[in-house]
Amino acid sequence: MQLMQKEMFLILALTLPYLVGAVMCDQDNKKDAKYEVYINERNSLVEAIKSSSNQFDKAILTLVAGALALSLTFVDKISPTPISTEYILTAWILFSLSLLFTLISFLTSRLACEKQIENLESEYFDGIESNKLKNPFGVTTSILNYASILLFLLGVVFLILFCWENLKT
Repeated sequence: MQLMQKEMFLILALTLPYLVGAVMCDQDNKKDAKYEVYINERNSLVEAIKSSSNQFDKAILTLVAGALALSLTFVDKISPTPISTEYILTAWILFSLSLLFTLISFLTSRLACEKQIENLESEYFDGIESNKLKNPFGVTTSILNYASILLFLLGVVFLILFCWENLKT
């Protein structure tokens, strides 16, 4: 009986490092698999953000161009001699600013990407902590996009006011 216990102990002592190694290797594989899922999901989300951003810019440009065309058509065909032009001029200015802000956001978006590449390189190669690296172009792009939406919506309000004022008579 004692011999059998010694043999079992010896077998266990010899195989234990392999078992532990296999378990640790399995844990490493799980971590690697989890990291791979994380990276794939993150890359998918980055692609979705890029696609959404492109669609947003196209939508704003299309809407602003359509609103300008609609307002010009209204003035030309429906109300060639408007009673009040303040509303339509304000709408045109707001639409133009919305268009301008959207176009500027294209530039700042590209600059934000370039700056983020610099930040990543500084973090990776120079060891600078990421929380110390700023990207003002990203913030600027967001502000321009929100301002573009707001200006467009205000332009629509003034266009509606112009139409209302001139259709009453």
